[in-house]
This record gives sequence, C-alpha cells and structure tokens, in this order.
Amino acid sequence: MENKNTVKKRSTLRKILKWSGLTFLFLLIALITIPFLFQDKIKDLVLAQANKMLKADIAVGDFDLTIIRTFPNMTFTFNDVTITGREEFDGVRLVDIGEFQTRIGFWSIFRTSNIEIYGIEISDAAFDVRILEDGTANYDIVKSTEELAEEYPEELDEQSPFNLKLRYYALNNIDLRYADDQGDMYLDILGLSHSGSGDFTADITDLRTQTAIKELSFAMDNLNYLRKVKLDMLMNMKMTFKDDGYTFELAENEITMNEVKLALDGSYGYFENHQEMHLELLADRTTFKDFLSLVPAFYLTGYESMLANGDFNLNAKISGSLDDSNYPAFNISSNIRNGRIRYPDLPSSIENIRLDFATVFAGGANLDNMTVDLKKFHAAFDGNTIDAELLLRSLISDPRMALKLQSLVDLSKLKNVIPLEEGVSYNGIFASDVQLNGRMSDLDNEDYEAFQAEGKIALSSFNYVSSDLPDGVTVDEMLFEFTPQILLLQYMNGQMGITDFQMKGSIDNYFGYFFRDEPLEGHFDLQSNVFDLNAFIPTFDEDEAVNADVNTEGILVEEYVQIPNNLYFTFTTRIGQLLYEDMDIRNFTGKIVLDADKLDLSSLNMQTLGGEVGLSGYYHTPKRAIPNIAFSYDLRNIDIELLSKHFATVEKMAPVIQHARGNVSSRLHLVSDVLPDFSPVLNTVTGHGKLTSNAVRIENLKFLERLGNFIDVSNLENTTFRNLNIYFEFIDGLLAVKPFDVNIGNIRSTVSGTTSFEQEIDYIIDMQLPKSVIPREIVKLAEQGIAQAKRIPGFEIKTIPDPLDVRLKVLNTVTDPQISSNLRERLMEEVGNVRESVKEAIEEKVKEVIDSAKAVVKEKVEDIKDDLRERRDKLLLEAQERADRVVAEARVLADRTRREANQNADRIISEAGNNPIQRRLAEESARKVRDTGESSARRIESEAQQRANTIMQRAREEAERLE
Repeated sequence: MENKNTVKKRSTLRKILKWSGLTFLFLLIALITIPFLFQDKIKDLVLAQANKMLKADIAVGDFDLTIIRTFPNMTFTFNDVTITGREEFDGVRLVDIGEFQTRIGFWSIFRTSNIEIYGIEISDAAFDVRILEDGTANYDIVKSTEELAEEYPEELDEQSPFNLKLRYYALNNIDLRYADDQGDMYLDILGLSHSGSGDFTADITDLRTQTAIKELSFAMDNLNYLRKVKLDMLMNMKMTFKDDGYTFELAENEITMNEVKLALDGSYGYFENHQEMHLELLADRTTFKDFLSLVPAFYLTGYESMLANGDFNLNAKISGSLDDSNYPAFNISSNIRNGRIRYPDLPSSIENIRLDFATVFAGGANLDNMTVDLKKFHAAFDGNTIDAELLLRSLISDPRMALKLQSLVDLSKLKNVIPLEEGVSYNGIFASDVQLNGRMSDLDNEDYEAFQAEGKIALSSFNYVSSDLPDGVTVDEMLFEFTPQILLLQYMNGQMGITDFQMKGSIDNYFGYFFRDEPLEGHFDLQSNVFDLNAFIPTFDEDEAVNADVNTEGILVEEYVQIPNNLYFTFTTRIGQLLYEDMDIRNFTGKIVLDADKLDLSSLNMQTLGGEVGLSGYYHTPKRAIPNIAFSYDLRNIDIELLSKHFATVEKMAPVIQHARGNVSSRLHLVSDVLPDFSPVLNTVTGHGKLTSNAVRIENLKFLERLGNFIDVSNLENTTFRNLNIYFEFIDGLLAVKPFDVNIGNIRSTVSGTTSFEQEIDYIIDMQLPKSVIPREIVKLAEQGIAQAKRIPGFEIKTIPDPLDVRLKVLNTVTDPQISSNLRERLMEEVGNVRESVKEAIEEKVKEVIDSAKAVVKEKVEDIKDDLRERRDKLLLEAQERADRVVAEARVLADRTRREANQNADRIISEAGNNPIQRRLAEESARKVRDTGESSARRIESEAQQRANTIMQRAREEAERLE
C-alpha cells in the first residue's frame, strides 16, 4: 500500500499542475482576447493624433492587432493607409501604403499614454513627393506649434501619447516619385527595399542599413544623369546625438550601381545653423568596364560579353560647411587612358579612348570660383574620330565657355563596333567642326566680334531603320551653321516613309539657354508635299486608355506626350496632303507654336471631310498634372458621314450623328482634360457651339420610329430635316441643346434637352399636332362629347383645335428612348371646356323658363301649375339623362386609359427579352405604368360622378323652385 506521504505528494503535484494549467490557459485566453479588446482604442488614438497634427486627409482601411507572434510586444497592422493633400495638392496622394506595421510595448496599451513603439515596417507603398515652382511642397503637412496651440490650447503642454523606442524599421517594395519643379530636379525610384536596425533611443548608436533599388532614374536641368540604374547599398554608421545636432560617422559601407562598386568614407553632421561634411568617394574597385555599365548604350547591348580595358580613375571629395551663404569645397575628377571597347562578335573596336575631366571648388560663398574642365575627350573607331574640349568659368556672374568639337563619322560603321538591336541600321556621314569661345556679357552687350562662334554641323545621306520604323528616316542633307547670335539651319531635306519634308530656320539664344536656362527660341519654315502624321503619333492600348485613372492620385505624366517648358519654337507650315488615321487632308496651312508647356495651333486651315475646316487652340502639359486642351473649329459644308467615321468623340457627344446623312456647317469651342491618346476626359468637357444645315437625312433612328408609332405617322424614322439652326453647350458632363424649330414629318416642332456622355437623354418636344395624326379612338371620344353639347338649342361650340399644341417628353437612352405626352390632358381640357359651357347654357335656359313662368302666372295659375309640374318632371328626366351620359362617357374613357396602360406595360416587358436583370427592371417599370393608368382612370370616373351628382342636385333645386 502507498503511504500517506506518497499520496500527499501526488495531491500537491496535481494541484500545481492544475493551477499551472489554469494559469497557462488564462494567459492564452488573454493573449487571444486582449488584441480584440484594445485594437479599436489604439486605432482611434492613432487617427485622432494624426488628424490633429496633419494638414492633410488620412484614411485607413482594415486593421489588426496581434501578440502571439511577437510576444511580449504587440504588432499593430494598418492596411490601405492614404494621406491625401489639400488646396494646391487637392486629390494628390502623398502616401499610399498597402500595409503599415508597428510593434508596441505590451503593458503600455493599458495606459493609452506613453505608448512605446519599438519597430515600424511599411510594405507595398507609393510616395508622390512634389515641390511647386514657388517652393510649396506637398510633404509640408505637419502643423506648426503655433497652429497646434491655436487649435488645441488645452493640449499644448500635454505629453505625446507615443514614446518612440525604435529598434528597427523596414521598407518593402516602395515606389518613390520626387518632382522638384523649383529646382528642375526629378527622381524616380521603383522597387525600393530598405531596412535599418539600432538603438535609436541611445545618445550613441550603431546603425546598420541595407538598401536595394530595382530602378533608379535621376534628371536635373533637362539632363538625364541616371536612367533605370539598379542599386544595392550596405551602409553602416555610428550616430551621435547631441543637444545642438547629430553626426554620422561612416564605416563598412558599399554602394553598387549596376556594375560600379563604390564606397563612402568620412562623416556628416547636422547642426542648428549649418551642416558639416567630410566625405570621400572610394572607387578603387571600379574598372573601366564597370564605369560603362552606367551608359545605357553599352549596358543594354551585350554588356556581359563586352571587353573593355584601359586605365580608369575616379575621385570625389567634399569637405567643409554648408549654410545659408557658404558651400563646402569639392574636387571631382575622372581619367581614362588607352581605353578600348571590343565586342567579340564584331569586326572592329573603339580605340584610343581618352578622358580627362575635373571640376573643382575651393569652398566658400563665391561659386564663381568653381571650374569645369573637360581637357580632352577622344575616341576613334574604324577610321572615324571624335574629339571634344570644354572649359567653363565664372558660371554665376558672367559665364565663359570655350568649346571645341570635331568629328567625322561614317554612321554605317557603328554596326562594326556596337551591337545594334535587330532590325536597326544607320547610314550617312556626320561631320562637325565647331568652336565657341566667349563670355555671356559679350552677347548681352551685342559685342559679337569679341565672342567667337563659328563652325558647322552637317549630316548627309543619312538613313535610320528600326523595327518601329521599317520604312526608315532619311535626311538627304542638313546643315547647321554657328554664329554668336543664332544657330542657322540652312536646309534640311528628307523623307520618312511616304512623308517628305523640307525645313529651314534658326535657333536663337542658345548660349542663354545653356547657362541661364532662358527660353530657347526657334523659327522654322516647314514644307511638305505629303505628310503622314500617323507615323509621329504614339500608339496606345484602347482598353488602357479607356480605363486610365485620370485624376492626380499618382497618374504618371510620362504616359503623355510632354511639351518642353523652356522652348519657344514657331513652325510655319505648308503641306499639300496631310494623312491622319485614314483621313485625307489637303492644302494644310498655318502656324504651330511650342510655347512654355503648350503646343499652340494658330489659324490652321485645310480641306477635308468633303469641305473646309479651320482650327485653332492648344495642348497644354503643366508640370506633374493632367494635360488639357482648348479647341475651336469652324467646319464649312462637311460631310456628316465622314465626320462620324473619323471622330469617335463627336459620336459620343452627339450619337444621332451616326444616323445622319448630308452636309453641315458648325462652329465649336471646347475645353477639356485629355487622356494619353489625346481623347477628351468627357466629364471635364465645357464649351459651346452651333450647327447649321440646309438638309439632313436621318435614317433608321429608333427614337423617330417610336415617335411615328406614338403619333400615327408612318416611316418617320427615315426623314429629312431642313433649315437646321442649332445652338448647344457642354455643362456638367451633358450636351445641352437649346430650343430650336424644326419640322418633324411636316409637324411643326420645337426641340430642346440634354444628352449625357453615357448616352442618357432628356428632351422636350413641343409639337403642333394635326388632328389627322391623333389616334382616332381618342378623337372620336372627344367629338362625341362635343356632339352631345351641340344638341342644346341655341348653343354654339368650337371643334377640337387643328393643330393641337402637345408636349412630348423623351427620356431613358439613345438606343431605348421612352416617350410620353400630355395629349390626353390636352384633349380633356378641351372636353372639360365643353362641359362647362353646357352647364352654363343649362343654367341660362332654366333661368329663362323660370322668368317665363313668372310672367304667365298671373293669368293662368292652374294652367301654369300643371305646366310647371310637367316642366319639373321633364327637367329632372333630362338632367338624369345628362348625368348618366357623363358617367357613361367617363367610363369609356377610363377603360380606354386602363387598356392603353396595360398595353404599354406589356410592351415594356416584351422588349426586355429573356435577360433576367432587364426583365426585372422592365417588370418594375410596367407596374408603375399600370398603376399610373389605373390612377388616371379612377380620377376620370370620380370626376365624372361628381359632375353627374352636381347636374342632378341643381336640377332638383330648380324643380323645387317650380313647385
């Protein structure tokens, strides 16, 4: 038997296990339930704090809170986080984050203040950073202390509920677009992954970061410095935080750009009034071939097999202070000696490559002391040579340039030294011999003798062919001549496919454009016998164009054809035959002007579409915004069928045009945003216009067919409209047609209304409807009432007006118009007037009878009494007959109304077909039609009964008086 001590030990063990299990179970339940209890509270706290501090709109989609995976910390996850700008950046998404995670101290959530944040991770995000020309930035969204004090004075001294104890951060799959219009600087980063770890709460910490970028592009002052470069970077540094700022000391870092391997050494400090930097770029592991990987022409065409050798050197140092007036010193130089590039599969190589480049600045406030020297660039291949020298001085106050460029290149030899894409070939001779030497002040003072500018750039027998241009581009001869004032294009003659062109002109202010970013002006005369515009217009996928997101929430302006913002070029054009899509345009003349982000069309005239066309307007591409157009045309005697065929936009705006035949003249002024394929964004269209025509034939128009059935006019769907004079305008996404007079099948009418770009219609037609086209049943019923009234002795009444003024409403869609009218109401008005006249006539007759009886009563009292009794009975009998007749006529009219409503309802259901959705909608419409018909029928019966009761009541009153 077990002793008591053994039993006691087992009992104690069971209790320990029991309470341990219960404790574990409690903790497990807590770990599962606590996130659900506190996630809403923390989310509301985060959003409340963000909305207090930001001058932007923040939105959050789903969110989640978990502890099990990251115990003892909690992971709080926001999905679909967006920050959208206001005012100048209304609708622009600065931030669009797919997932935002932060790790929070577990016990701090119970306080809802001093919440400790240990980690942040952002995934699948896009950042759109913009700086306008006036310096306004869309990232400047944090309210100032003064603004916060004014809005939340009671909370100014309160501590933030969040305490940053950051240990790590990570960015995964990030796209960043940076556009600085003020500095003319643009950066595109695609596929960024970056992470960093360290104790950010310590005064001194070691930060370790890793960065990978799939594509990096950088442009400044209209020059592309990096284009889709792949970058990997390992950056380690010691961070020291002090009261007056912080410093970074770099160590163990490596930067790889394509194949170029670099490293940074030194330190950087940020202080209250200045920045201190001492940095050196180390490129001792970079070869000449590695350097060529940054040149797209070499990196994208057989780079792996390319052989490149030569002495290569790259040095860059920057040292000193940067503040409001001073700049640090820098020295950047690169040298290539005995460079050679050879592709094994090609017969020749690029030889004797030499580069000697340096730019130096001693530091300080005067940037005029900066020097730029390209002392030598030389390359030779297969008997061709290129030589260049460049010296720049006094770049700020009075720029001086000394340039020499000499080359003689047989372009057909390029294929011998550089791999070309399949289908690409070059031919022709390029020659240059240019010398420029002088200062900007010489040109400002018009001292052209002191500024040396002479030389030529020539191209002859040039031909370029590619898969995109199988017909090739040919330039028979081109000659540019340099003078101090202008670049003179003496001539350029060539052909592209079936397009021939002859051009001459000049480019002014090229020196001011290069040094001061002043507008570059040009004036050219372009002539062509045949010009195929289709070859110059980029193609777009129709579905992508239709579904394009045309707001400012991240649309890529690169998708659009951009107009340069600092060019002013004027092209005076004379083209014998211009081809656009499948249009044939003749005698095209006018001016085309490039002017500060705008392509301006001035007084263009042409013969096309069977008539004459005058055009003017512009295409405007503001920086980082949706392009827009202003467009005016004057069409004279244009064939409608050709207009509909070649301009789909016109058909969307006026769908009736596809059923029209004939010639029209029209004027239009239109303003709209545009899609990348140049078609207008329909809901932004505003404008007005006029259309006139002597005769337009309409064929197979559904609306006219239904109108003909409605008013009993056959073959109305094929009719001719004459002497049209129509004014219209675009308002709020609608084409609004102002009232105009027209004969519809010899019926005088006035038409007005709107058509939406979704093909919804809302029109009113006021018609002078001849009696002959009114449905016979309705006319017969009205005439019966009039005939009864005419039986009253001495009573005169007019017949139904001929024509009868009737209003029609046309609703629903272009393809399924629904027509209603006030025809019955108008006829009821006419019948109602008859009945009122009959009532007045009866009352007058009764009055005559009474007066006559009173005159005779004195002589023949007994005879009169008998006569009055007889008259009383007759009066009541006639009144009863009239009352019965009114009720009977109303019953017929009511039954007719019910029958027509049921017929219309049945027709609506029948036209819906077997589609269950359309049939369900049709059944609902049919029910409403039946209900309306029943309501009208009951109203007719009720009003008739009331009139019958009134007739009998008045007859009884008159009968009582006769007694």
